[in-house]
Amino acid sequence: MLSTTDAGSRAQVVVADDFAICWSLTVIAAARVHLYAFVAFPTVDLASVVDFTSDLADRDSPRQLVPGSQQPLGQDPTPSHSCLDQAADTGAGATAAGAAQRPQRVWDLQTLALRARLTGHESAVLALQLVPERNWLISSSGDGTIRVWHTPTLLGLYVIHPPHDNIGDILSLAWWIDLPPAFHLEAHSHPIGSVPAHLASTQSAASSPPIHRAPNKFFDGLSIADRPRLRTGPNTHSSSATSLVSLSREFDGLSSGASAQEHVIELQFEDSHMALYAHYGYIYCLAVGKSNDRNVLISGSGDEQIKLWTMSHSELSPLATFDSSSDAVLALAVRNNTVFAGHQGGVIRVWDLDTFTCVRDLRPHSIDILTISVLGDDFYSGAADGSLQRWDKAFNIVSTWPGHSETVLASTTTSLNGRFLITGGNDAVIKIWDILDDKPSASAPTGFQGPMFHALSKLVSYRTIANDANREECRQGAFYLKRLLRDLGAESCVLSGAPGRNPIVLATFKANAGGPARKRVLTYGHYDVVAADDADNWQHDPFEMSGKNGWLYGRGVSDNKGPMLAIAAAASDLRAKQALDVDMVMVIEGEEETGSAGFQDAIRRNRNLIGDIDVILVSNSYWIGEDIPCLTFGLRGVIHATITIKSNQPDLHSGMQGGVVSEPLVDMVRLLASLTDADGRVRIPGFLNDVRKLSQEESDLYDTVIERCKGDATEKLHMHSHISDPKRSLITRLVHFLLAVDLEFGLTQRILQTLIPSWASSSVSIRIVPDQSLLDIVEQLKGHLNKAFSSLRTCNTLSVDINHVADWWLGDIKSPYFDALADCIEAAWGIKPLLIREGGSIPSLPFLEREFGADAVHFPLGLASDAAHLADERIPMINLDRGREIVSAWLTALAKL
Repeated sequence: MLSTTDAGSRAQVVVADDFAICWSLTVIAAARVHLYAFVAFPTVDLASVVDFTSDLADRDSPRQLVPGSQQPLGQDPTPSHSCLDQAADTGAGATAAGAAQRPQRVWDLQTLALRARLTGHESAVLALQLVPERNWLISSSGDGTIRVWHTPTLLGLYVIHPPHDNIGDILSLAWWIDLPPAFHLEAHSHPIGSVPAHLASTQSAASSPPIHRAPNKFFDGLSIADRPRLRTGPNTHSSSATSLVSLSREFDGLSSGASAQEHVIELQFEDSHMALYAHYGYIYCLAVGKSNDRNVLISGSGDEQIKLWTMSHSELSPLATFDSSSDAVLALAVRNNTVFAGHQGGVIRVWDLDTFTCVRDLRPHSIDILTISVLGDDFYSGAADGSLQRWDKAFNIVSTWPGHSETVLASTTTSLNGRFLITGGNDAVIKIWDILDDKPSASAPTGFQGPMFHALSKLVSYRTIANDANREECRQGAFYLKRLLRDLGAESCVLSGAPGRNPIVLATFKANAGGPARKRVLTYGHYDVVAADDADNWQHDPFEMSGKNGWLYGRGVSDNKGPMLAIAAAASDLRAKQALDVDMVMVIEGEEETGSAGFQDAIRRNRNLIGDIDVILVSNSYWIGEDIPCLTFGLRGVIHATITIKSNQPDLHSGMQGGVVSEPLVDMVRLLASLTDADGRVRIPGFLNDVRKLSQEESDLYDTVIERCKGDATEKLHMHSHISDPKRSLITRLVHFLLAVDLEFGLTQRILQTLIPSWASSSVSIRIVPDQSLLDIVEQLKGHLNKAFSSLRTCNTLSVDINHVADWWLGDIKSPYFDALADCIEAAWGIKPLLIREGGSIPSLPFLEREFGADAVHFPLGLASDAAHLADERIPMINLDRGREIVSAWLTALAKL
């Protein structure tokens, strides 16, 4: 589980003296549990031990993770607050980190999307500890309390208070379990929320000591007048019977569950469970390891010492002391019988727990080491300058890289079907790094948290804008795509397009088992993108893919590079499993955004190479909202025309020649006004003659859309619309024809607004619908413009150029291919998809249907808010992963049709 914990006001946690805080996380499986919490106070440092049991529900089955390479998979900002600690729970499918603001944030580890916010602590959350055997997340805070959360439900279970208010901040947690079988039985005898006998409960013991809640000295920003409250004695606090705390749980959009107010049992340490003067400095870090086959607790402190403790049910006993002589011990990590200690001043000391000797003294730099995590044979360190280092088993630095813009405060690792390093810092960002190679193979998992993430990142880095300035970049992008598809198991090649235009990538994933009767699927897409001229409006470089809260950002991630790689990954996965029972041919062009010049001729030239096709798959549109998957069964056609009116005069002064010349701009305004009436109806003669009337069956589909998108989703359906009726607005946006105008005029000196321009130009865009004829509409438009212009009695000249055309497309929602895809979508998302038309156009889709005599299905992966063609284009990572799963299931289903 990946969660970040925020607490208190913004913490200025920099690596300096007493406030270089770092925490290590360790979980050892067993039934009876001990929680060890070391607490720090400026004058006296204490060690506390708490023992309690509870029988919690079994955790969910582990969710699969997928690998990739050493670059961040995503970064999740916790605005304006430092990330102080974190933990990853692959069983619950989320991740956790501690930060300097009170609500604890929980992210889904599979989707990297924000899942929930937990509230409870009254100050900065300084340490987190996961206990998968109990489904617990344990947190400690600057408010002096420890809280226990149930990870499957994200509910609070316990609040554990100190016996008095001079304990200080709880900077670190460690977990140990090693008790006889008799205790194991007892561990299963308590229901969720029950109170162990050896802990004081404010609910069952009226005589228990009062619970004191002191404000945090370091993170709560107290005024001078408020500071005496830190030392206030018991008499100034309310009794335990009236000071119970109810935790609340705030869920984000993806979360659901019980009510926000949940019952929490409050517990309290006893004085006898305190080990005084464990260190003579702040205890920054804890870990659990083995020394000569004994479980030991390891503590590191600002007094420059590392101490080993033997553990029992009731006490800690000192075993050994390592005098490091290397400044404060800020971080600990354990691998087998070896402990790695990070120090102030940039030293990492490696200790043998069996012989109590220092086996290596590493000095990567002079910057404080604040966090260390172990993964396999390697370990990773994070420093106060934001850098991260990877060390191999021989204690050599494998690599070092800038991890955070400020101090790295916390890290953890996970290795379930992958190798991930998760880091957090006081730049308010959590980053997930995967540390495998960035080259996918046909036998590797291809999820978008693994090789495909890096493949997409690389593909996005190519500025494949279909213009002359980027022609070579497009060619290199096409060749990278060819190599990538070949690495995924396809036979791939590059086909030439129109002269001077971008090439086409052709790839075929052949079925594992041959046979003349196997079905063949043609997937169409494009690798070209629109320009990112508004780069200043992007949060990041548009051609450097970035991740944030489960979204991938970058030009082309949604339109259309991301969906194309998701489909390729689906075929690759099946082929690697020897389960691909159909041929899948991919045709990916590089001129779609500029009208697909040369595409049709290239397909006809290579018809034999492509072969016969049974069904065509397209994924190049968007859901109608954010929450309900869709299937697109219709697209409008489009005609782009440029109207130009020119004068034989130069630019003129309106005060001198106005009224005696024919003004091109005035003529243009009159001409454009003739295209529509006051109600927006198109006035081109014959334009409406062939428009197919909306059937009752399709009208009912839009009633379903409105019904299933109630509430806020309904508002989004007619956002930016002046039509108040949601259904009418929806149909007008997706189904009706339309005419749009963009006006431009020419001045040699634009600064002089009193000039009469010598020319005016306008772009006219007409969206056509079934059953309008593309050629007929073009002729009708030209005829109307010429006739209307001739009536103006002007000396200027008119020209009409048709720049681009694309026909409309209407799919068959009753085809078996469409039904099979709808079933696969429902199986993956747990909800029936909405059936919709899309207001845009795809020029090549109607052509491919005619050329191959095959039906097409259109499977959108993007959301309405993806901002395709705009700044900060994005797509949810989960949509790409689910899309991969859906296409994989659909390809499998096709073989049975």
